[in-house]
Amino acid sequence: AIAKFAKKKIPKELTEEKFDAVKVEKRLMQLCAGCPHRTSFWSIKKALGLDKIVAGDIGCYMIGVHPPNNILDFVSCMGASIGISHGISKAGGKPIAFIGDSTFFHAGIPALINAVHNKGNLLLMILDNRTTAMTGHQPHPGVGLTGMGEETKALAIEDVVNACGVENVRVVNAYNIEEFVKTAKELYSLPGVSVIVAKGECRLQTVRKLARSGAKIPKFEFVEQPDEEKTKELEAFGCPAIRKRKNIFYIDKNLCWGCGACTQIFKGIKPKVEG
Repeated sequence: AIAKFAKKKIPKELTEEKFDAVKVEKRLMQLCAGCPHRTSFWSIKKALGLDKIVAGDIGCYMIGVHPPNNILDFVSCMGASIGISHGISKAGGKPIAFIGDSTFFHAGIPALINAVHNKGNLLLMILDNRTTAMTGHQPHPGVGLTGMGEETKALAIEDVVNACGVENVRVVNAYNIEEFVKTAKELYSLPGVSVIVAKGECRLQTVRKLARSGAKIPKFEFVEQPDEEKTKELEAFGCPAIRKRKNIFYIDKNLCWGCGACTQIFKGIKPKVEG
């Protein structure tokens, strides 16, 4: 069929063609520039450190296993972050579990009910990026659209969590690091099951909306260079739009999607003034 479309004849004999090996630069598994999961990981590390057991689940945030995030200790299957964390809490300590909005609706609710019913002790992070990003941006029950794109009733995740019996529930802006850190410290100190719903739209989705509306994506730049301590923090934050050439930091305008989270980490990054 392809040969017919291309108007080419299929050769009677196929010959093997050899190509020279090409050295490709190694790349880390990375979240997109502007991803709200990056600031969620960063906020939890800042608030609670890296000495806790942290469970992951199935979604883009699985990348939290890899550097530079280095926050998730394990990932198993959908919904397992809550169930395994509940079991670990019975052996002592208080684990942290990360689960996405879609995965929570799909497989996390029974595990959360079980953790509450059986007196578990954990902090659950529900990362609400308003879509099922990893598999193609399908809607879920929290966004108010059916699978066919028709408007329907949206279920607020925090209401579902309350209905599961969780008394300590907070909703935070995933991009507000200061608010996030304060909330995480507060809820982690409480006994039992506590939940933080971190709301921040998938940046791919946000950028598409901005493009359709004709709005410009905000841009940022370094107005001063970081010292050694801030250099380590920026590298640990791991935004792919923050680049370095000949030991000079800059923001790649082709990669930056304008979330502005980096300005909360290093005050030497400012909005770029067009002119």
